[in-house]
Amino acid sequence: MHSASRAIVHLVHLSEKLRLLCSRYDLTQEQLGERLGIAHTTVGRWMKGSSRPYDRHAHKLAEIFRLTPEELLDDSVSLPTRVIDGRENAVKRAAERASRRFPGDEAAAQEAFEADLNHDMWRRTSLDTAEELRREAGRLIEMAERLEMPFQTHLAEVKRLREEAEAEATKIIADAEVEVSAARGKGTVRKTA
Repeated sequence: MHSASRAIVHLVHLSEKLRLLCSRYDLTQEQLGERLGIAHTTVGRWMKGSSRPYDRHAHKLAEIFRLTPEELLDDSVSLPTRVIDGRENAVKRAAERASRRFPGDEAAAQEAFEADLNHDMWRRTSLDTAEELRREAGRLIEMAERLEMPFQTHLAEVKRLREEAEAEATKIIADAEVEVSAARGKGTVRKTA
């Protein structure tokens, strides 16, 4: 396949994956853009297949959708079944639970179905959010650990400089006292009352 044609096919497959993933995770282009810190129009171009995300955005996308970059970007790799079937399975499970709980009462079953489906979607969103917060906390801990080493080094340097300054001040005071005593001994310094 010609390389330009391959790039177009790749973009089409990526755009299809992004549309499916946004549907699966109930994300709008605006919401996805906010999570990535970019304009929703950029996300729209990716979803139309007219442009491709930079590597840093592709890695963040993969992280948001809990995929490997290869699962997201490689057109020869299809999305895992858990992604494709996730929403359909949630709908099916909610419908089965509702019909078991309210056999013969279609209105109650429909109400229970909607409540269960909303709960499942809320739970999945909460789990995704919790996972994202966990990853962010890990990044913050790593950053704090990286910052701690220079801080400890600077703190040790400040302590060393303070000790040197105190030693120097003690020496200067001792030398001054010796000079004052010597001057008093010679009678050049008057005692004040």
